[in-house]
Amino acid sequence: MFSFFYRKTYLLIAMVAMFVVFGVAGLKFLPKNLFPDSERPQAIIITQIPGASSYLAASSVSKPIEEEMARLALVRQVSSTSMPGYSIVKVEFEYEKGLSSALTDTSNALSVVRPKLPANANPAVYAAGSFTQPVEVIAVSPKTANSLSLSEIRNIADGIIKPQLLASGKFGNIEVFGGHKNAIKIMLDPHKAAAFGLNSANIINALSAIDKDTPLGFSKSANNFITLTFYGEKEDINSISNIAVAPNVKLSDVAG
Repeated sequence: MFSFFYRKTYLLIAMVAMFVVFGVAGLKFLPKNLFPDSERPQAIIITQIPGASSYLAASSVSKPIEEEMARLALVRQVSSTSMPGYSIVKVEFEYEKGLSSALTDTSNALSVVRPKLPANANPAVYAAGSFTQPVEVIAVSPKTANSLSLSEIRNIADGIIKPQLLASGKFGNIEVFGGHKNAIKIMLDPHKAAAFGLNSANIINALSAIDKDTPLGFSKSANNFITLTFYGEKEDINSISNIAVAPNVKLSDVAG
């Protein structure tokens, strides 16, 4: 081999020049990607369903999404994982689909199936593959056992830890899950409500209308600019009990 090219110097030079030209042309015109699409396009649909059991998440969220995604073109496999409060559906496409088209079709299909999901379901679509940034899962617990409740730990994670980490600029997004969220159960007495000519729908509409933060405007002076907001959220049981659900009817009159 060496003797062949040694005797044909001009052929060797022509081949080297050809490879140089092809290399320069490829560098200039071919697409460049630090992480080439060597994997099949994958889309992940993560849905948060506060308070739902794993069975409810599977039956009311994962199943309808899986059925809708299976109808998409060039779908290779659809799988799901359901856990308390969350549903995770993985959609894998064939190579011909392309990641951009896969995400677009997944988002469009999700908009179709969204009316079938529970009202409090919050689905989101993410791309998946080796190109995605690493994800770290951190568990938070008190130093002393039983010194903090699960709801207090969640409030600390939501109100202190998450904002500080996001403010550092080193994290693209942070999600807090698990723990307990404070909730107040209102036990409606249907007989008392009927006595005032009310039903559960009337009570729900009245509470929904009040439990809102409404901007009222602003006050401006030479040195100050103050925004005015009406905070309808009630923070204690007495305030909730005194909510007017109808003229001259408080919530405590029809519920416990």
